[in-house]
Amino acid sequence: RVIEFGKRMQSRFFFLNYDKFCTDKKNSIKLLIDFLEVKTSRTKLDKLLEIIRTPTSLGRYKKHGLIDFDSIDIEYVKSLGFETTNT
Repeated sequence: RVIEFGKRMQSRFFFLNYDKFCTDKKNSIKLLIDFLEVKTSRTKLDKLLEIIRTPTSLGRYKKHGLIDFDSIDIEYVKSLGFETTNT
């Protein structure tokens, strides 16, 4: 439902992939700042980057199989840009 809502909101909607936010902090912060149309200094940007912590729970889904999920659901999650394989 959120994706459909985002389509209606068009440029006023920002979809944040938390996993990517934690693993690609610099690019993610830049995208968020650009979306918010906020001007920031390099110093403030560096401070923002320092406070982002990758939680220990990130990627824990990889420890579990995908057998419990319907293939249509897995494909939908994949279409949103999320990893759907166990590595």
